[in-house]
Amino acid sequence: MKVLVTGATGGLGELVISKLLSQNIEVIATSRNEEKAKQCAFYSKVEYFPFDINSKNDSDLYSYFNKPDALIHLAWEKLDEYKNETHTTSILENHKQFLSNLIDNGLKDITVVGTCYEYGLQEGILKESMDSKPVLPYPQGKNLLREFLEAKQKSTTFNFKWARVFYVFGEVKGRKNLYTHLINAIKNKDKSFNMSGGEQIRDF
Repeated sequence: MKVLVTGATGGLGELVISKLLSQNIEVIATSRNEEKAKQCAFYSKVEYFPFDINSKNDSDLYSYFNKPDALIHLAWEKLDEYKNETHTTSILENHKQFLSNLIDNGLKDITVVGTCYEYGLQEGILKESMDSKPVLPYPQGKNLLREFLEAKQKSTTFNFKWARVFYVFGEVKGRKNLYTHLINAIKNKDKSFNMSGGEQIRDF
C-alpha cells in the first residue's frame, strides 16, 4: 500500500510518516522545500516529490505522485496566524484545487486533518456529532474545506475521513504544544508547571 503524506516536513508530518514506516507502509512524501526534507530522518526511506500547493498546476497530480492508494493531507499554511483572512480565501481555494485534482484523476481514499478549533467556543465535553461553530479564520477555512469535500462526494466516489486534532501526545519539532512544554519543565527539573496565569476558561 502506498500512502501520500502532504506537509511531510511539519511536526505532525514527521510523526505520521514515522508511524507509517514502522508498519511497513510505503510512503510518498511531499512538501515545498526538498532541502528541508533532506534533513529529516525519513527522507532516505520514502519516495519524495516536491510540490507547492499554492502554485497553479493543472497537470495530473495523481500521476505525478505515482498514483498513491491513499492520502493523509496534513499541509496547511500560516498555522500560527489564526486570524489571517487568507485561511478562508487563497489558502482554502488552493487546497480545494489540490485535492480536487487528485480525486478527479483517480485518488479514492483521503484523510484530511482538521482542527479542534472548528468547534468554536462551545463548552463542556465535545462530541463528533456536535455542530461546527468556528469563530476564527483558520478553523473557518478548515471547516469550509470539509464541507467542500463532503459536497464533492455526492458527485464523485471516494473514501473520506476528517480527523480533528486536539493536543498531540508527543514532541513536535518546532511547535510549542502543551506536551513539549511539560517535557521541557521535567527536563529542567522545574518545581511547578504553570500552563498559564489561570485566567483561561477551558481546562486542558
